[in-house]
Amino acid sequence: MQLATLIISPTFITAGIYIVLARVIPYVGIDKSPLKPKFYLYIFIAVDIISLGIQAAGGGKAAVAFAKGTDTKIGTDIMVAGIIFQMVSIIVFELLFCLVTLKALPQIKASRSLSLLCGATTISVACVLVRSVYRTIELLQGWRGYLITTERYFIALDGTMIFIALLVYNVLNPGELLRKAEKEKMVEATLRGHAEEEK
Repeated sequence: MQLATLIISPTFITAGIYIVLARVIPYVGIDKSPLKPKFYLYIFIAVDIISLGIQAAGGGKAAVAFAKGTDTKIGTDIMVAGIIFQMVSIIVFELLFCLVTLKALPQIKASRSLSLLCGATTISVACVLVRSVYRTIELLQGWRGYLITTERYFIALDGTMIFIALLVYNVLNPGELLRKAEKEKMVEATLRGHAEEEK
């Protein structure tokens, strides 16, 4: 059961990442995104909930089988399916995130706060993705496979990745950066207004 809890926990991190993008889009312009901000939340959080359910169901089944000393393959396969489903979702999100940032690059470069926030989000998503790949391969090897029984890989590719994914948002707090970005936007609008008056 401990492993099942470890596997599903990053789902809550990705939910936070989706909220960040939904909050950034209004600052750079709705036209820069293929989806309205609220749809990022609806679609990707719904996918996360589904993947969470799949992973939890598989983890529970595998944990019971492991405790009884019976075959854990069915439960493990269900868990892997949930992780892969989530991994595909993260990749799609990352592609959309890249699309938005590329289209809004001038606005992002003009705001130090948005640049830092987008950089932090890129690092966080990359770490969660690396961890998902590791967990998929680990479980495909089975409960007594090489990766699951070698602690250094767990520390480097799971614990460290999640630590970094959370650390960047603690150092570069999204709420504070968005407030600063709002102030920067207001200052820019004021300066532009003065420049137009002088003309």
